[in-house]
Amino acid sequence: MKVRKMLELLWLLCMFFLYPIESQCDNKTLLSFLDTIAHDNYTKSPSVTVIKKIKTKKSILFLLQDSTGSLYILKQIKNKNVCKQLTLILDEIASSVAKFANIPVSYTRIIPLGICLIEEQYVDRIALLSTFVPGGRIYKVKKKRFFKEKKSAFKNKKRSKKTHSRFDLKQQRSSRGIKIFKGLPRSVISTIRRHADLSKIVALDIFVGNNDRGKPNVLYDKGGDKYYGIDLEYAWSEGLTEDDFDRLEQRILKRNLSIRELKGLKCLKQYLQVLVAKYSPELLYNQLDKLIDFSGLMRCEDAKVVVTLGLLIQEKKQYITMAYNYANRVITLLDNVLP
Repeated sequence: MKVRKMLELLWLLCMFFLYPIESQCDNKTLLSFLDTIAHDNYTKSPSVTVIKKIKTKKSILFLLQDSTGSLYILKQIKNKNVCKQLTLILDEIASSVAKFANIPVSYTRIIPLGICLIEEQYVDRIALLSTFVPGGRIYKVKKKRFFKEKKSAFKNKKRSKKTHSRFDLKQQRSSRGIKIFKGLPRSVISTIRRHADLSKIVALDIFVGNNDRGKPNVLYDKGGDKYYGIDLEYAWSEGLTEDDFDRLEQRILKRNLSIRELKGLKCLKQYLQVLVAKYSPELLYNQLDKLIDFSGLMRCEDAKVVVTLGLLIQEKKQYITMAYNYANRVITLLDNVLP
């Protein structure tokens, strides 16, 4: 538990340095820049300036600014292992799913091997360029530390002043390294009743099998009263089984849901239906294959790496199918529960 808390603190520190101001960026406008960089001629892409550079244990993050003043985040994973590099590709696929449904997340594009936007970038590994979303990190107010938290929130303008007691969007729990359950826990159902954006984000996480929606991966923009999800690297990281759905069914059917919770679940179901209708597993397989080819990971000269990547791709396709089937079953379950 101590190690876990230290890791969460490390990410909070990273968020503090990466997000020093509340930027009112428009994701739709910034996407044109991402498209220019990641899918057109790189020599014609707008020039960018490095504002900040943050090194963590696993990755390097750059806060970039273009000539118009818009902000972006460039991320690279230090570990050259193809399993780790593949997570950036899955992030872009999940981001494209969110973009179609207008779900509030940071939209991303892959920068392939051999292409550098800045001098400090590693040329021998892929990178992920994402839009900079407005807002600050959320925090929990404890009863005994209420005044202390309020005082620190006043000093730190970036920290959202909206209290988030019992806020939880994480769809997996573990104790001492042992996974207790996966799926939609009660605490998440209680949380999504607060805002429609939270239902949208949870619907996306269900569809892409993302189990890493911790508090550091959710931002709240007080000015626009909007929540944003960031970091979809853990999309399709694991498969959901029959037992996971059975536990979800028991949690929903055995609980007396409030009117607001039912409203949140209704919004969640609507977005799940949109995603299921648009993105079949075969379509997602296609996107995965195209991005693998575009990224240049398959052009490695090491035969072992190519074989390993091929096995990983097959595994991820299985997880895509499992998450898709799980989403369909959640929709059927909610049809029976909702009035």
